[in-house]
Amino acid sequence: MPKEKYTKPPKPLPPMEQIQRVRFRFDDEDRQELMAMLPARLHEFGHRDDPVVGRSGAEMLIQTFEEAIGSYRTIELLTERFGAPNRADIVAAIRRLRQALAPFATAAMDPGTVDVLLGAFLGTFTTFDAPMAMTTLRRVDVMLADRERELSGTAIAPWSARHRKILRELLGTMLRGNCSTDMTDAQMARFLARALDFAGIKHDDPEAHQDRLIPKAG
Repeated sequence: MPKEKYTKPPKPLPPMEQIQRVRFRFDDEDRQELMAMLPARLHEFGHRDDPVVGRSGAEMLIQTFEEAIGSYRTIELLTERFGAPNRADIVAAIRRLRQALAPFATAAMDPGTVDVLLGAFLGTFTTFDAPMAMTTLRRVDVMLADRERELSGTAIAPWSARHRKILRELLGTMLRGNCSTDMTDAQMARFLARALDFAGIKHDDPEAHQDRLIPKAG
């Protein structure tokens, strides 16, 4: 771990409205191959929660994959432009956040201001009583301290590898949620591997490491 004086929190990203998102689409041939790998049921019926009238479940699933891959590539571009945070910088950011939260978690701030902060954390405008607010913020501080200790003593995989893992798990979960009654785990793993191939994203061998592509049921 580098000495603390050489670490600094990662620089903030530009506002979301200024970030140009990557739009990814499979080409027609790749899309047709993926569609053919999906079960007949998805071609015959639409998804009950699909806002697009008349679209099949297979078409919806393919588009969901495209959107997730587009988000993955957007983050890749941001990482290339602004750099990926390393372990030392993340620890420095956590320490800075704990310092900023300290007055709120120790009852040094008035309850109304604590309510505003806690509401922002939880995404609600509910009014909290002071003891509950302080308890909640202390719990946040404890969790941040635990995370700081974890990062300080644990090797972390490169950001690119972690980012790919997050995408793979997301796609695998979506696939299982839509196809588990019609496809085996081996079939789903092959489908996911093929989709990642078309997107130019590295992945594990679907035959040798099926469990790394498709999450276990339950």
